[in-house]
Amino acid sequence: MTDELSLAQRLLERATTVGAGAEVEVAVDHHRLALTRFANSAIHQNVADDIVGLRVTVHRDGRTASGSSTRVDDDGLQALVDRILAAVTVAPVDTGWPGLAPAAPTGTPAEVDPAAAGATPDERASIVAAFVEAAGGLETAGFCRTGHWSGAFVNSTGQEVTGERADVAVDGIARLDGADGVARAASGRLADLDGASLREVVPAQLVEELVEGEPVEQVAERGGG
Repeated sequence: MTDELSLAQRLLERATTVGAGAEVEVAVDHHRLALTRFANSAIHQNVADDIVGLRVTVHRDGRTASGSSTRVDDDGLQALVDRILAAVTVAPVDTGWPGLAPAAPTGTPAEVDPAAAGATPDERASIVAAFVEAAGGLETAGFCRTGHWSGAFVNSTGQEVTGERADVAVDGIARLDGADGVARAASGRLADLDGASLREVVPAQLVEELVEGEPVEQVAERGGG
């Protein structure tokens, strides 16, 4: 059982125990996002977010209320449930409530690259370093980002669904005399991103023709900047 599923089940149990007879659905989303930024051909920032979001919807006596929170401790879970159950008693009658989805089999989830899901600052720095080196001395800037989401959904009819995804992206520019070449790449696999290969995406003319002395304006007119 995933942590997200366990958390969702705890929330569902609290809501159905206190709100007897209610229809309840719970979603838990765990987002992990990390970003390595570079400018002047050097890394200057590495930041990361790790956030769990909870959302509960309750339909009771013909009325519907929803609420969300990022608190995952016991007091936070109870406060969320209590707030929604209090809100549903004064909510307007919901004549459009479609009912909860019944329990049903779910498909096989897509395979997630564990390297992308657990990418480290050093691994992002390696992608950046390869891009900077491949730029051949040009001034570079940009970022390398990795993300991982995992989540769970449960409801009071017995439906349970879990899933996850991971992604990696790099975005960089190479600059010379005011003209920029831009390269971007993204994938669900960490091994697919090679900073050095982005050198092929940055317009070759930006590197070759400017070095040979062609005026910047001529290169820019053809999309180099």
